Amino acid sequence: MTKSPPAPCTASSGSWTRRSAAPASGSPSRGRSAPRRPTCPIPRSISATRDVYQGSIGDCYLLASLGSIANTNSQLIRERIADLGDGTFAVQFTSDGATAYVRVDADLPVSSAGLVYAKLGRQGSLWVAIVEKAYAFFRSGQGSYASLDNGFMADVYDHLGLRNSSLFNVPSAQSLLQRLQSDLASGRAVTMGTRGDCGDVPVMGAHAYMVDSVVTDASGNVTHLRLRNPWGTDDFAGHGADDGYILLTAAQAMRVFWFACSAIVR
Repeated sequence: MTKSPPAPCTASSGSWTRRSAAPASGSPSRGRSAPRRPTCPIPRSISATRDVYQGSIGDCYLLASLGSIANTNSQLIRERIADLGDGTFAVQFTSDGATAYVRVDADLPVSSAGLVYAKLGRQGSLWVAIVEKAYAFFRSGQGSYASLDNGFMADVYDHLGLRNSSLFNVPSAQSLLQRLQSDLASGRAVTMGTRGDCGDVPVMGAHAYMVDSVVTDASGNVTHLRLRNPWGTDDFAGHGADDGYILLTAAQAMRVFWFACSAIVR
């Protein structure tokens, strides 16, 4: 899945090792911002709403997945990132059943508008940008942000060591919302991918969203689906606060549904 055009920029310094070996350090490459010590790289309060903002690369699948985990069990994010105390961070992934660590610094590509890729969180946090940079090294070994363009949420969950399942076929809108409601109620991190053509429904086609909640009426019947766009802004104007949250009717959700993916995070 992809949204946002790729930018011709590398991920800068980093390295990765398999299993439990201490990760080797990397040195910054030329043409990047100077390494800096963020005020709050991994805040006490991790939140999809405050921290997840996609930048200029089509890795919605990655940021929607991170948002879904932060929304459900933020402690798991903390367990995957270690601040090494020297301006670098070790991010834990899983590769072929073995633990793998990627060590990166906070030297991130910038433009006149700020960070080019994953943005700073509301508290100035960098955890999303750090994981994104580490994933650029881990995913295919290319070490470039361009290599992150286009992917699937199940792969992200796998690489974070989380058991997950995907749903592609549902018989009705009610069945779809009930399934998503059940996954959320069981403590799963849940994401949804949209089909290419979404018609007049106010979401982007071929895009990944975090599933925030399922709304019910006074009788407990499912009525609406609340999604969050990893852009952190709404897809189209006129749908409430411009905060990335979109409320769809059951019929609209079914109209744009391509697949959903959920992971066990508790």
